[in-house]
Amino acid sequence: MIEAERLLLSTAIDDHSNQRFVLLSDSCAPLYDFGYIYRYLISSSRSFVDSFMNTKERRYSMNMSSVIPEGKWRKGSQWISVIRSHAELIVNDGIVFPVFEKFCKVIWGEYSMIEAERLLLSTAIDDHSNQRFVLLSDSCAPLYDFGYIYQYLISSPRSFVDSFINTKERRYSMNMSSVIPEEKWRKWSQWISVIRSHAELIVNDGIVFSAFEKFCKKAPPFGSQEAQLFFRQNLRNCIPDEHYIQTLLTVI
Repeated sequence: MIEAERLLLSTAIDDHSNQRFVLLSDSCAPLYDFGYIYRYLISSSRSFVDSFMNTKERRYSMNMSSVIPEGKWRKGSQWISVIRSHAELIVNDGIVFPVFEKFCKVIWGEYSMIEAERLLLSTAIDDHSNQRFVLLSDSCAPLYDFGYIYQYLISSPRSFVDSFINTKERRYSMNMSSVIPEEKWRKWSQWISVIRSHAELIVNDGIVFSAFEKFCKKAPPFGSQEAQLFFRQNLRNCIPDEHYIQTLLTVI
């Protein structure tokens, strides 16, 4: 959404005669005619952006704190009217936008789970001193202390990814067959330890991930019209994070 807004504004500011930039909902009901609104906006040196502090919904993440202090977190709609200098600021921003770009809304059982994992790994591999990458459940109970586990992983040239052939649950869809042969379909949890080359492969993969995004989806509630349409498309009830990394590493 914000990427599309930035592209719209980017095109608009290429025309230097444009001095006011408005994002307007098609459901907005104007209280005044266009001429009045135009003259009001063009004669003002201000931008009009609804904004208020929002703490109840707890959407702010402390991962943003190095760029966006919690006291600066705001909420409002995307329907705005801004002057040229503010439009240029939005388009050219390379600091705040990447923070939002690297966050995604995660819904259990959907491909956003693996999208979030890839974003985590993408950030981690930016630091070239990182050589092992671990996704660990907060309910995992370690059998050894941290020092032992660290030394074991860092001294091993291998990744550790549990994986097994899964046919009983019938989650594989033939729609994937051009990218993922059925015999390469695997399952296990998303809790892994991978070496740098495998982490980079997961982050840079655009083929297997695309197949999961299109064809590995959680089924709608059984008996609903959405479920009937879902299964007519030769889709299966599929939980992406239980299959993606295992299948990707088997396919390559």
